[in-house]
Amino acid sequence: MEPVSALHFRRLGGTLLDLLLPPRCMRCGEAVSEQGALCAECWRKISFIGTACCDCCGLPFDLDLGQDTLCALCARDKPPYIRARSGHAL
Repeated sequence: MEPVSALHFRRLGGTLLDLLLPPRCMRCGEAVSEQGALCAECWRKISFIGTACCDCCGLPFDLDLGQDTLCALCARDKPPYIRARSGHAL
């Protein structure tokens, strides 16, 4: 007989938790297949940052101005961080 490992207990605990509190979309609360996921509709609404953006703050540009390009604010007064990126759901 094989010994029961911590991984087995973790899987069993996750299964029991999913039965008691089914996984929900992080944005709208719709049922999803696993914890921490987004439903298909919310996933389609995410606006991803493209390559045309400020190299420092991530502000999107309408045109690709090349690598290492800064927006006017970052060029004038560089923030105290190296790089920031974020996305948002519409």
